[in-house]
Amino acid sequence: AAMVRERDELIGAGLFDAFPDNPGEPEGTGVTNLRASLERALTSRQPDAMPVQRYDIPRADGRFEERWWEPVNTPLLDHKGEVTALLHQVVDATSRVHAEAANLESEGELQRMTDALPVLVSFVGQDRRYRFVNKTYEEWFGHSRDELRGRHMRDVLGAAAYEGLEPAIDRALSGERFTFETRVPYKDGGSRDVHVEYVPRIEPDGSVQGYYA
Repeated sequence: AAMVRERDELIGAGLFDAFPDNPGEPEGTGVTNLRASLERALTSRQPDAMPVQRYDIPRADGRFEERWWEPVNTPLLDHKGEVTALLHQVVDATSRVHAEAANLESEGELQRMTDALPVLVSFVGQDRRYRFVNKTYEEWFGHSRDELRGRHMRDVLGAAAYEGLEPAIDRALSGERFTFETRVPYKDGGSRDVHVEYVPRIEPDGSVQGYYA
């Protein structure tokens, strides 16, 4: 729901009289979280960022436009370091929220597509940690994708398997597309004969962010 107040209504009014708590708001959002954020800023004497939240704004046609905002409460200090006021800043985060939602939707579609494939599909970053895995990884290694994402390849594959693949991994992370066949002694799932293709992800500036396998 939108909150609309005239300037004359706000000047001189108590903050929580102008914007009272709303019992219907989820915990940690909206005005219900503002009081806690202000208290943290007063105590720490450091800026306190609140969660991004939605407040729609009125349009000329009488309808409301969806908008997302990122509030930050910053204490203003005097020469003794005492808090004299709190600056409440709100940045329009609508574009970022919409972009993040689109990325999540795209990632979800990618996850559904790769889950349908009877092959291992993953993305590994320069830190050699899994950033993306498909469902076949769960079937091969007996761990959920949430357990696999963020883990180093050595931990997932096992030391012997990782050391055998390391020369190919080095080549992929240096920007070389590399295809090979080998027997891999996986820690979980036993030894398997595999056909592997590593495709580096190269950014426009030439940097290699990782590789797809």
